Amino acid sequence: DGDGGFDGLSGVNDVVFSHDGRFAYVSGGSESSLTVYSRDTATGELTLLQKLEDGVDGADGLLFVADIALSADGTRLVTAGAGDDTLGVFDVNPTTGLVTFSHALTNGQNGITGLNQFSAIGISPDGKSVYTASQFQDIIGVFHENGVTGELERVTELINGQNGVEGLDRVNSVEVSRDGRQVFATAGTDETFLVYDRELTTGEMT
Repeated sequence: DGDGGFDGLSGVNDVVFSHDGRFAYVSGGSESSLTVYSRDTATGELTLLQKLEDGVDGADGLLFVADIALSADGTRLVTAGAGDDTLGVFDVNPTTGLVTFSHALTNGQNGITGLNQFSAIGISPDGKSVYTASQFQDIIGVFHENGVTGELERVTELINGQNGVEGLDRVNSVEVSRDGRQVFATAGTDETFLVYDRELTTGEMT
């Protein structure tokens, strides 16, 4: 961090690449930052393009960021802001790789639940559904895009031990299949690998 033009690597904990391999997105937990690098596909060389920090120029959802996810179409990136239980939503220009803060959802505000102490996040290929995992609360949160506003809204949450939900004790990861039809999760204490069917129009899981 700070050498050779690199930045945003203090406490680095995740990196995701655009589908074409031209851009890398890096989360720096200690810096509460999201950093964008362009990648030369011939040489693999990285060049710093952009750095966003929590609370700077309106950016939110990056406080002690613990995980990031990029939609397969490369247009939406979401973050797990573990420091203040905030899900950050960013628009991505797939041509330039640059990121713009869109909106954020914070646990306990405006009816939002399911984000308490969450530390993992997954996104559907089209970017319309987002799933969060809270291993200390044993919860998977489900969020889906409002067709009018384009912003994410809470749909529901799956809570271990409630309404027949089992196997989520210390749920620590959540991912969506490439075809968007299934959601996968793992839970450490229960030692489970869970597979859910996903409703494509609402994002709900069964």
